[in-house]
Amino acid sequence: MYDIITKEQVERAWKEYYDFIHNEFGGPGNGCDDYRDCSPEVSSKIMKLYKFAQNLQKKYDELIKYNNYNMNKEEKRDLIIDKGVKIKEWINYNIKKHGAKNFFDCVNNAWPDISESIKQSILNEISENIKPKQINNIEDLAKLLDGNEYGDELDNEYNIDVEAICRKNKWVIVFGYSDDLIEFRGFIDGEDGAWDGALMKLVKPGDFYMEDEDEETYKKSKEYTFVSINESELKEIQNNGYQNICVVEMLWSPNDSNASWQVNSKGAPFVRFNIMEDEELYCEAAIIDLSKLI
Repeated sequence: MYDIITKEQVERAWKEYYDFIHNEFGGPGNGCDDYRDCSPEVSSKIMKLYKFAQNLQKKYDELIKYNNYNMNKEEKRDLIIDKGVKIKEWINYNIKKHGAKNFFDCVNNAWPDISESIKQSILNEISENIKPKQINNIEDLAKLLDGNEYGDELDNEYNIDVEAICRKNKWVIVFGYSDDLIEFRGFIDGEDGAWDGALMKLVKPGDFYMEDEDEETYKKSKEYTFVSINESELKEIQNNGYQNICVVEMLWSPNDSNASWQVNSKGAPFVRFNIMEDEELYCEAAIIDLSKLI
């Protein structure tokens, strides 16, 4: 990977140059040629600082310029600039490091002089990352979250409040955590034990559910939540065609996947997205749309 020259590095180099001149002569002057009558040591120092800053500026300018103004958008994205650095890769690097909005403002207001056509091309690329993201359905949300890391399941580059959207639309996000927990976020928020997997159903306020299977005790639910069920209850739900009931099955080490966890659901629409851990698939999580049941 080519060592990317940042705007901050260039500014620091020029600042060091002008600060030295200011300290030596009480003002920035108009450039190193104004100081030809100073001592050889000072003159040498000025020239070294100037050449260092100028060299950084040149590398920086080369990095942000396109070599061919007539390329189409796809070709520009794939253009290799010096030692394998791609325009899109370089833009994504800066967006990740500084944030899309900050990077956009930097390019728009504070870049060195480059042609407006080049600047606008790069601004257009960056602006794709700061347009308001529209989440119209669970598929849109799954695309937004797909590929997130374990521990950062709901993070996104648009800073969208995922849980607020889910609460509004009656969506719930379900995923595995550690090796023994099932997590719920959004319209329902909480967690439950899932050692070697879990089988659960949605209950509504006022519904009775089995609290203790051994003692056959029941409890009245005060809220929308998911509670554990056994195979007998599942069979009864299946025989009734999942009428107004959503069932969630959390599988540990599923046979048809390399993931540690896999979420399945019946009785409500759902879509999966992947949660990663160190570039390996950790969980096939799910977003479930409960709006038709509530």
